[in-house]
Amino acid sequence: MPLDLPNVRVEKYEQALTQWLGRFKALGFECFAPFITTLDNWRDKITNYFIGRETSGFVEGLNIKIKVIKRRCYGIYNLGRLFQHIWLDVQGCRILFAKH
Repeated sequence: MPLDLPNVRVEKYEQALTQWLGRFKALGFECFAPFITTLDNWRDKITNYFIGRETSGFVEGLNIKIKVIKRRCYGIYNLGRLFQHIWLDVQGCRILFAKH
């Protein structure tokens, strides 16, 4: 029975998840044990997503972008220059291709 998760109240979601996990554990697939453990460990955070619909995706993406810039700019010791590179990579396309 598929769930329309955006419209399901959190309590029903938690109940459905508990039932699903019980059925899945009963199947005995050991290859999914790490997944089940992770799901159990992060259950509150997953439930909170359905309440507020917020993720840290933007921040994680920005952190990855900065790591790539730092790797690409190896040898830049001037912190100001590094921040210029970061700013240009994050805002550069908007500035270069902005319609005036």
